[in-house]
Amino acid sequence: RVDGDAYAVAGEVIAEEGATIAGSSGTLSGWGVYGTKRRGINSFLVRYFFGSAFHVSKIIVGAILGVLIIKRRPNFLHSIAVALNRYPLQSGFWGLCGLLAIIVSIILLTLTLIGIPLLPLIGLMTYVAVIIGTLGVALWLGEKSMKDRYKTPVQQFLMGMLILGLIGLIPLLGGLMMSVVNIFGFGALLFLLLDNNRDTKVLGN
Repeated sequence: RVDGDAYAVAGEVIAEEGATIAGSSGTLSGWGVYGTKRRGINSFLVRYFFGSAFHVSKIIVGAILGVLIIKRRPNFLHSIAVALNRYPLQSGFWGLCGLLAIIVSIILLTLTLIGIPLLPLIGLMTYVAVIIGTLGVALWLGEKSMKDRYKTPVQQFLMGMLILGLIGLIPLLGGLMMSVVNIFGFGALLFLLLDNNRDTKVLGN
């Protein structure tokens, strides 16, 4: 029985019947440096492949949802894009404060038996708000990258979703950048919903 890993240098690990290896096993070449690196790269590629597939699927679903929103309520996502363009710092501030408030609320609700049933509802509302805010960021990116006045909002939005899709595929940094996008989008949505004075000014233009 081997409780850890079992590696053979330039050879092969042979396990007799009844023998057990609790950890990983394999062959290392040379001094073991190449083999160790190869194992790490393979693990990274597997995680990157599945993560990228999940990210692309979210982009596709988000694109469909965003087009439906634009068709039904043309000014809604545009208002979020305008808020991001005019008040970027405030949007980021609202996003951070909103997430902090949600975390504090979850902690307080978990301390009470009555509040625990509300946790799924809060989680769902937060998830929906983050998605809608991110769709607004996509439209903002599309408007910035496609300034041709003959481009429709749907075309601009899809271009923004393509940009977000490419950002999310960047190894290591993509996830961090998408988190920043989510925070700013969530903050812009809160900025519109909770600040009535700013909301009137943004929607009025």
